[in-house]
Amino acid sequence: MTADGTAATAGDSQRRVTIALVRELEPHFADALTLDQVSACVQQAVADLRGSVCVEALPEMAARLARHRLQEQIRTDQETTTPQLRTVSEPDRAP
Repeated sequence: MTADGTAATAGDSQRRVTIALVRELEPHFADALTLDQVSACVQQAVADLRGSVCVEALPEMAARLARHRLQEQIRTDQETTTPQLRTVSEPDRAP
């Protein structure tokens, strides 16, 4: 039941989980990602796990999945924005 006495739906529960996870994870990733990026990742993690894990485990599993995906996104972003150093090989020397 909700505060106004109506029955809570699965969608309400997922929205609460999503909001709580965004609030939890955003400060950890604020230096590298926007709030919209964190929110989209959390929403996708919750959606991907819906029906695959029990309702009680959804918040923890979604947090782990979102955290992993966010870390991977940062790593990938760093790889694409960091200039790659070329290795200069020495010329072949005749014996």
